[in-house]
Amino acid sequence: MDADGKQIGKAATHAGGTSGGSVTLKPGQPLHAQVKTPNKGVADGNCDAKPTKIKVYPPNNTATLTSTETAGIRACANSLSVTKVSASASPS
Repeated sequence: MDADGKQIGKAATHAGGTSGGSVTLKPGQPLHAQVKTPNKGVADGNCDAKPTKIKVYPPNNTATLTSTETAGIRACANSLSVTKVSASASPS
């Protein structure tokens, strides 16, 4: 999302399918998912603007969470995907 809250580019797709097992967290334990896009060089420089916020839908929810922690992500080649959530920060 840009600074005015408008969506930049297309919404992310699900990488590796949408079904998975339950994830049980302890109080205060973070939940992780990876957001993936091709590198700028692979996309011939065709990348969306850097967002100031990112909006996510937690599993089994219709309400969104918004974060200003975007880690500098940019969608390139009109391709953005997100993995299943995990209690671990390692790749899924």
